[in-house]
Amino acid sequence: MNKHWITLSALLLIVSACDSTTTSASAHTGLKAEPAAAASSGAAKNVVLTDISGHWGETSIQKAVKKGYVDGYEDATFRAEKEVSRAEFIKMVLTAMGPDTTAAKPAVDSKQAGSAKELTVSAGEPANWYDSYVQKAQEIGIQRKEDFKEGDMNTSMTRLEMARIAVRATDPTLQKPEVRIDDRSVMYNATKKGLIQGLEAGDLAPDNTTTRAQSVTIIERVLTVNSGGTLEVDKYALGNAELALKKTNIFTVMPEFFGGKGFPWNMDNLTIETSDGLYKGVVTRVVAVDLEDPNDPNRGIMGDLNELVWRGGGNEYFNVLDYPDSYLFVVETHTEFNNDESYTLYPKRANGLDFSLYGILRPDSSALSEGKLNSWARLYNKNDTQKALKAMILPKHGIQTDGSITLRLRVTSHPSAGPNYKDVFELVTPKLIE
Repeated sequence: MNKHWITLSALLLIVSACDSTTTSASAHTGLKAEPAAAASSGAAKNVVLTDISGHWGETSIQKAVKKGYVDGYEDATFRAEKEVSRAEFIKMVLTAMGPDTTAAKPAVDSKQAGSAKELTVSAGEPANWYDSYVQKAQEIGIQRKEDFKEGDMNTSMTRLEMARIAVRATDPTLQKPEVRIDDRSVMYNATKKGLIQGLEAGDLAPDNTTTRAQSVTIIERVLTVNSGGTLEVDKYALGNAELALKKTNIFTVMPEFFGGKGFPWNMDNLTIETSDGLYKGVVTRVVAVDLEDPNDPNRGIMGDLNELVWRGGGNEYFNVLDYPDSYLFVVETHTEFNNDESYTLYPKRANGLDFSLYGILRPDSSALSEGKLNSWARLYNKNDTQKALKAMILPKHGIQTDGSITLRLRVTSHPSAGPNYKDVFELVTPKLIE
């Protein structure tokens, strides 16, 4: 029977885990782990660990040990920064979720859904302590045979690998064997749900290995989501994941502008070729920067902000940093080719592939020219005000629209070489963005 693979390009998760290469079931998470069901029935464990006081993951570690899906070591340490292997993480996830988990419902019947400790393989004794756990993870759809392209089950688990399992563990649709999810979608959906937090400045670090502390933190988040709870979202990590997946972060950073319905974002529209075939340009990223946030991970995208000014009209220019309650809207482009050998039609000095935001009104141009930022304004380098940068500044509040905003790409030509433009999206917006 032919299977039709469904690519799900909107689900992502960054998970944290840890690895220690082990060969026995009792060694893979510290001391022998009890099934989650035992902890929930009142057999809570009062274990005093000597090395977690003050650790950032102390609360999650204590919860995990109390629930019984992970333990400390025989010397009463937890070793929070020790890496975890793929096998260890899978075992912990299954034990933590126990027999009554939404992850098991789509793919396995109640007779098969025993606790993780009771799992067995169908053909003889398992060759490795983890074989039964891996088999069960694959049966219920939270792990696939093709997930790990290199190494083996004793290999340290990466944040991306853990995110993938965590995302599937919280979404029955993804557990279906015909559903596929790409790496970027994994990270996006993982951060959007709050399963994954970023590192410094929201760095996703998908290839980084993870630790015991990180792994139990992720598992606790999985349990929270599966019980109907919600998680705090790391906006920096989500913005970075959105950039990686969609080549933009405007929907995360500027939802009041771009959160409406309409003609949606389509990355196929980020490439434009002129009708005469002489010029082709590509938008590589569309990036929003929150000027009010000194820690915005993209704050340095335009270089030194002290060098940037916006034009109010005529020869009036105003320093960007004097308007912190604003966003920068930056369009990064690349010229694929310019076959205008004379560079007269598509000159090098011109902006080449440029952009406009249609639908944002300019009700009082005189106020704008006096330094009142009441609409969009193009940015310039204060040392070169003859050439507009491919960026705008927009105030967060008080913007008037005609009810929609359209991002339009255009190719500058002298003289005009026809209607060389393309709309990337058109979205419904409030007529007043308050």
